[in-house]
Amino acid sequence: ALARAADDGPDDALAQARWADASLDLAEQGRRGADREARDRIQRARNLDPALPEALLVEARLLARAGAWDDALD
Repeated sequence: ALARAADDGPDDALAQARWADASLDLAEQGRRGADREARDRIQRARNLDPALPEALLVEARLLARAGAWDDALD
């Protein structure tokens, strides 16, 4: 359902951020390709709405997961 919502609303920053969040959860559980999906979706969300809080939080989680703590906290 989330994938369908994001695909139906490619210009919906919140839908893209939520998909990124779900993908990141899957990545943390070891699902292959989920990190890349999360990064792609969060980039799309940030391009659509650079100040969207949900997107900023997911981006911070991605950065922390990659060990970029200073960037995540910035």
